[in-house]
Amino acid sequence: MEVYRNLRELQKNHTLSHMRLSMRSSIAITIFSVIIIFSFTNDILFHSITEIFSSIIYFGVFVIILNTYNMNKNNFLVFLGIGHLFVAILGMIHVFSYPGLAIFSNNDNYNISMQLNIALAYIEAFTCLGSILLIYRPVKDLNNNLVFIVFSFIFALSIASIFYFKIFPTCYNKGQTEFKIISEYITSFIFLILSILYFKLRKNIDSQMFFYMECYLITKIVTELLLSMFSSTNDSIYIVSHILKVVYHLFIYKGVIELGLRRPYAIIFHKLDKSNSKLKIANNKLE
Repeated sequence: MEVYRNLRELQKNHTLSHMRLSMRSSIAITIFSVIIIFSFTNDILFHSITEIFSSIIYFGVFVIILNTYNMNKNNFLVFLGIGHLFVAILGMIHVFSYPGLAIFSNNDNYNISMQLNIALAYIEAFTCLGSILLIYRPVKDLNNNLVFIVFSFIFALSIASIFYFKIFPTCYNKGQTEFKIISEYITSFIFLILSILYFKLRKNIDSQMFFYMECYLITKIVTELLLSMFSSTNDSIYIVSHILKVVYHLFIYKGVIELGLRRPYAIIFHKLDKSNSKLKIANNKLE
């Protein structure tokens, strides 16, 4: 009787898992279908949907990391979360500076929108770089308030240089400028280095988080390279690059938000397992 109940429970769990997978697949297909349709019919709406989706994911990353900090005390994640909060805010300003909306700018020029995009790309790259360096060289008592202040200063400096002082290098003038293209190459190179560093850390990080973060980094590299090649906002390269933006933000969602909600203790247990393994090895040597 007990065996029968266990079999029914397993069957029920399998059915629920299958239903959840089907639902997620349906939602993902619907999202991508809508995005692809708008990419051919409404450039402004297509751009807005992809960029707002990106910002929502990054806001989510910050909220999840903030609310699970007391559980894991992980400086790598905190640095990642704070940095991506400011990337998300810059992303929203970027959306509303886009020609056709231009709430934060008074012209129909792509320059301001692209300047904001480059600023957030640099901040995102150095956020990820800083967070990974905290794994290689842990800081025991990282001052989170100081981290927040530093990012606030960088954010304010970026906004002031674009909107007030107007000293941020031009990114678009009848096409992408040399500075903008070189910046895409630089950020791509940084993310390439990050993917290598992250791969070397695979044994020290929760396996699911490692997989999704590595996929995020690789997709991000491809996206940045594509963004250096497009000639207009209507060409296929531009469309593909923004669809890939949605893809790599889904990897972030899976690796940080979903993992943080479903398994907030994953990183703690991973650390405990590693510590226990080291203790066993040490005990064996002593014996």
